[in-house]
Amino acid sequence: MNRIILAGVNFLKKDKIVLEKKEIEKILPHRGKMLLLDKVEITKKEITGEFLITIEVCEGHAINGKEVFRGVDYLEMAAQLLGIWLSQQIAEENKMASLRKSSFKCFSFSQPGDLLKIKMPIKQDLEDKDKITPRLETLSTNRNPDRIIQQAIALDVSVSVGKDKKAEINFVELSVFNKSLAD
Repeated sequence: MNRIILAGVNFLKKDKIVLEKKEIEKILPHRGKMLLLDKVEITKKEITGEFLITIEVCEGHAINGKEVFRGVDYLEMAAQLLGIWLSQQIAEENKMASLRKSSFKCFSFSQPGDLLKIKMPIKQDLEDKDKITPRLETLSTNRNPDRIIQQAIALDVSVSVGKDKKAEINFVELSVFNKSLAD
């Protein structure tokens, strides 16, 4: 299960925020080849992440003798990027998130040396709340307060290398819960 510990960072007090790897590591628990973001840029219209693929990340996943980036790691990048956004929405440090569900398509392989760029649009449609993304939803907590009480959702995320589209993530959802429930 992929978990993201939320650090409660409030980003959007500025027009644009750029986070380098050290700042990302203050928000996400991922390290080494599990951290799939080298840089994140946040504006009011879009959240963009960059990741330079290394041979270590591709290790053990070869096609026709060539190491390639695993398709499921595109989804993991989207979940990590959503976790960065989510950390600004929840100010409590005792929260965690895990990948709940997703839908994505891969179009082509990426290889060591490729610079991946992932883009998560920020959309606000006040008439149709299901089109607001990314968004944080609170679920019913009347029956069992120990159950998952919130979910974060992002739609229409794209991953590319230059102009070459590598994947589309139709949606990604993270479940948000109290850290004490995971212990």
